[in-house]
Amino acid sequence: MNKFSEKKQITRAEITTDPKTFQGRQTAFSDDTVKKIVREGFDLTDDPIIVWKDTKRKKYIVISGHSRWAASEILFKKGDKRLAKMPVKVFQGTKEQAADFALLESNRSGSKEGLKSDLTAYKRAVSKGYNRQYLLGIFKPESYLNLLQKLSYLNVNGSFLEFIDSDSEKSFPYLRRNAEWTGSLRKEYPALTAAHETELFNYFYKTNKGLKITKQKFTDLMYKKVSNMYFDASKPLNLDNVVSTSAVTSPGKAAIKEIENEIEALQRDRSKKEELIISAKQQSKTALVEKFKAEVTGINALILRKIERKRQLESEFSSLERQTGFDLFSAPQAASAKTETNGLYWTENGYFKNQNAEISAKTKPSVAILKQLSKAGFKWSAWAGKWVKSNITAADREFCRNLTGRASEKNTNKKPIKIKP
Repeated sequence: MNKFSEKKQITRAEITTDPKTFQGRQTAFSDDTVKKIVREGFDLTDDPIIVWKDTKRKKYIVISGHSRWAASEILFKKGDKRLAKMPVKVFQGTKEQAADFALLESNRSGSKEGLKSDLTAYKRAVSKGYNRQYLLGIFKPESYLNLLQKLSYLNVNGSFLEFIDSDSEKSFPYLRRNAEWTGSLRKEYPALTAAHETELFNYFYKTNKGLKITKQKFTDLMYKKVSNMYFDASKPLNLDNVVSTSAVTSPGKAAIKEIENEIEALQRDRSKKEELIISAKQQSKTALVEKFKAEVTGINALILRKIERKRQLESEFSSLERQTGFDLFSAPQAASAKTETNGLYWTENGYFKNQNAEISAKTKPSVAILKQLSKAGFKWSAWAGKWVKSNITAADREFCRNLTGRASEKNTNKKPIKIKP
């Protein structure tokens, strides 16, 4: 079946428009194109307007050629009787198919519709399941398609998309660049909300601090914010770090205090067991003596583990205190020889890191380890070059410590394996 009918003549009364459904641009037609046709006259030998017949309304709706139709109306009212009937081709298909043709194919090849319109068309194409090869045929060049992909993660009612393609865009330096960075960030970290996006926009343009930052620094410093063990998606990113240090570090202090209390309780229990050992010896109850000694040995081992955990938390807490109050977009502090961070990641150089250790792996991690990472909720961040997970829990940190001990398991793959979410 042909996509279009043969060229035919239809009276003006039978034709109408529905730009909301069949026109991708922000305006109903191109004003420049209309003015040009009105000035030069309507060429009836040119390609006919494409219409789709709405059988319910008994009307032909323009799906391609909105500007030419608008110009013909002006010229007809001025007395061009040739336009009493319009040359058209009728699209043969459903309303949904007609909309796809209008938004994704026909109007892509006409006058430029603008980034917002292209973004709407891109989202429609993706929702339809079209593959990248098809998208490349519509949105050229490839760099532009990549831009649309990143912008598709932005809030449609947010400030970035509000000012892009508007008369105010020039008032916001690097707007598209910053929008692209923010879209990439929201893709990488789904926990980021529309409120966080607004916070980033305000940081860029109400403080001007973000206008001087490089992409790499933006990536690294935002990673520190979002992957922080105390990151809460329901709260602001607090890019200016205006809250007091205690508001951020109090949870760490509480965790350390809790372990100290547990150690003290274990020490009291140990003292009681030691008194029971003395009493059992005095009564020559050898079996009880051995029983209590075994229990003391177990308590000692548990105390040592608690002390080790306390030291780890103190190290994390010390690192967090150094970061608190540090402006997100200020110059980075000199890194120590042993960097501590929250979460586990494997770098291309063959290193595993968790919040407590950096382990060199002479061979790449095994497929089994990578599957464990993915199963535990970690994902490979190509943007940050790390395995990352937001909202790290105590269980996650324990998983990291156990996994890094097996970091040197052999992997026969020659290339690094990246498990995408």
